[in-house]
Amino acid sequence: MVYIVVILVVLVADLIIKAKILEIPEAGFPIEKFKGKVKIVRTFNEGMAANVLDEDPAKVKKISSLVLVIFLILSLPLFFSKKGRINRKLGAALIIGGALSNVADRCIRGKVVDYIQFNMDKSDRMERMTYNIADFSIFIGTVLYMINSDSKKSKKNNKK
Repeated sequence: MVYIVVILVVLVADLIIKAKILEIPEAGFPIEKFKGKVKIVRTFNEGMAANVLDEDPAKVKKISSLVLVIFLILSLPLFFSKKGRINRKLGAALIIGGALSNVADRCIRGKVVDYIQFNMDKSDRMERMTYNIADFSIFIGTVLYMINSDSKKSKKNNKK
C-alpha cells in the first residue's frame, strides 16, 4: 500500500537526518543555505510545539504517544476504505510518519532533535523557531487531511 510507504519514507528519512545532525561537531553549526535564509542547526525540544510543556518531557512523551495511537486507530478505517479520499489518506500518512519520528525521538533521546531554521530578517521569533522534516510532514499532512477530496460530495454541495 502506497500510504505505508509514505509513512516509512517520512519516518526513516527524518530519523536518518537526525542521526547525521547529531554526528556533526558543535563547531560545525550553523550551516547556512540559500544566502543565509535557511540554517541547519542542532537544537533539542523537550516540549511540544513552541516548547509547550518543555519542563515536563515525560508528560509530553505520554501525551504525544497517546495522540499518535488514537490517530492511528481512527485512521485505520480510512486506509482500508475503497473510496477515493486521496488527500485525506495521504495527509494521514504524512501525519503518522512525522508523529512516529518525533515520538521515536522522545522514546530514544527523551527529546526531539530539530535542525531547520529560517532567517526572514523581519521576524526574530521566526528565527528562534526550529523544525525538522517530521514537523513539516505533520503540517503538510494536516493541510491535506483537511482538504475535501471527495469530488462527488463537492459537486453535490456546489449544485445546491
